[in-house]
Amino acid sequence: MRQFNLRTARAADSIAAKEQEAARFRAEATAYDVAVAKAALGLDAGEIVVRSPVRGRVLQVLHESERVVTAGTPLIVVGDPASLEIVADFLTTDAVRIRPGAQGRIERWGGPQSLVARVRLIEPAAFMKISALGVEEQRVNVICDLVDVPASLGDQYRVDVRVVLWSGVAMKVPATALFMRSGNWNAFAIRGGRARMQTVATGEMSDTEVEIRSGLRRGDAIVLHPSDQVVDGARVSVRR
Repeated sequence: MRQFNLRTARAADSIAAKEQEAARFRAEATAYDVAVAKAALGLDAGEIVVRSPVRGRVLQVLHESERVVTAGTPLIVVGDPASLEIVADFLTTDAVRIRPGAQGRIERWGGPQSLVARVRLIEPAAFMKISALGVEEQRVNVICDLVDVPASLGDQYRVDVRVVLWSGVAMKVPATALFMRSGNWNAFAIRGGRARMQTVATGEMSDTEVEIRSGLRRGDAIVLHPSDQVVDGARVSVRR
């Protein structure tokens, strides 16, 4: 319970810091708008100096050539590359298990090692996205903050994101070793040269592995991909 409270407090602190930073940016932008309005009232030349309302670098130039624009037209995009956030879309069935403060790993970003991130926000609304196989999927954006931002990573870069849903020491088996019978998960353990069906209690699951909480002993050899021909007590041999 203490660890959970600590993670929640850290997540709340991160969110509050981001909100404070956003409020500061809004205040600077408002002050900039006031300065522009005052300059416009006393305008007697053919041009004015447009200053950025926030500190940062130019990320995108929206109008590269000289032209007349109306008031309020965006000219450039300015941001701070040292304060990046990661936006990753997850299936809603996975996102419901993610909590603010959860640890994330940023992979395939171009560097030799994965980067550490923390989940700051799971957006409350999902959206429909077509997968590479043409399947309609409901997804939701998960916002992560990088713990250390490498200088080579920039805005709109592509990365892969993994979020840790659970961690701990556990006994696990390949998911293909389990089968359902009489409403329970079972596995065949090889003991004394024979297959012995064991009812198991499962815990955390991934696409390929399952945590076993009871029903098997550490070191048990098990039958992978058991067919209908494998029954309790059948003689089997171990292939190595």
